[in-house]
Amino acid sequence: MYVEPLTTERLLLIPMTHEQVRSVIIGEEIPHHGISIEKDPHWPRKDTLDILPVADQILESLEHPSGFEIWMIVKRDTQTVIGDIGFHGPPDETGNVEIGCGLVESKQSHGFGTEALHALIEWALKQPEVNSISATCLLLNHPSRKILEKNQMREIARIDDHITYRRTK
Repeated sequence: MYVEPLTTERLLLIPMTHEQVRSVIIGEEIPHHGISIEKDPHWPRKDTLDILPVADQILESLEHPSGFEIWMIVKRDTQTVIGDIGFHGPPDETGNVEIGCGLVESKQSHGFGTEALHALIEWALKQPEVNSISATCLLLNHPSRKILEKNQMREIARIDDHITYRRTK
């Protein structure tokens, strides 16, 4: 099944294809249906570079992204990738998916993370196999915690210096 990009007021969330992941890994332009997508000079971030090889392996075996992989966060007015968001894999046996998000530093604290997270949470909650969404961040990462809380995610656990949030259907 083909997963459509998600459009918000200021953003376009694009589920990355295998071809797009490969292009980012080797530093080429990102192909996208004839539209030129620019990359912010600071994207991909280190965290993104760490997960791209995993996404590459997963997407290699799929005809189309399932939506439970990595998505590009594109600022609509400039057609520029400013970050990424996605899941750590498909829903587990309980129907839970874990979500993560990251923006280039210059685009943080402008509401883009909240907007992107809201759109992807809403998409996930419409998937029949998803019962809940969780996210884990550092206890001292107050900006991330604020974004999660703005998206109706509630704290469910604290382990050492990490805090886990969850939102259910």
